[in-house]
Amino acid sequence: MKKILCVSAVAMFTLFGVIPATHAQFKFTPEVGIAIMKEGNSNGRATVSPRLGVGVDYFFNKQENGWAVSSGLYYYYKREFFSYAQATFVSEDGKEHTIPFPYPKGVLNDPCLEYVAGIKQMKYRETNSRRDYLQLPVMAKYKWQFGEDCSFSVAAGFFFALGVGGNYNAWVSDVHMGQNETYGEEIKSNVYDIYDRLDAGISTRLSFQVRHFSLHLNYESNCLKKVAWMGDEHLISISTGYTF
Repeated sequence: MKKILCVSAVAMFTLFGVIPATHAQFKFTPEVGIAIMKEGNSNGRATVSPRLGVGVDYFFNKQENGWAVSSGLYYYYKREFFSYAQATFVSEDGKEHTIPFPYPKGVLNDPCLEYVAGIKQMKYRETNSRRDYLQLPVMAKYKWQFGEDCSFSVAAGFFFALGVGGNYNAWVSDVHMGQNETYGEEIKSNVYDIYDRLDAGISTRLSFQVRHFSLHLNYESNCLKKVAWMGDEHLISISTGYTF
């Protein structure tokens, strides 16, 4: 991951440096909006966070259309709420089984635990976590100009993000049936002891601009640095900006 970051940074600065300043144009766009995140392997609800930052476009001509390199620096956070429960029981053949609770359809005719013989243990876990990120996208962009005031652009490339804050809270309970023993614990931890601080993946962007005001739609997936038990994280963001 460090090699990818270094190579991308060197490539970006090299690209910016080889084009004479007299034939290129920088544009800066402060933006504010929201980001909606959904985990690929979770049935949990999508979560919403603010998305703030400044976009930077480097056009290869003074007309500010056609090809450009699009980057910037953005802040957002990823938040997860999920719970998990399981029951361990002994079947009639003496084998021990562990299944999710509530039970999936077809596993048991009656979902009530009191009617199930051989229950040994029940576990429950509830987790609330938040990861704050600073993100650097690096994308190729193409812009179409319609008249003097309107334009439309598409961009695609990669993003790299660094975790700069957050928290992790969990509640774990464990009930041993027949022994009248119940164990419960609240866990608070550095969220980056659980998740990787670095994040990376693909990034795409659609933008519509009228004069200095613009509307942006982004889709990002951390397919290059996904969390094993969560799968890809899908991030859709909508923002407005002012270009100068």
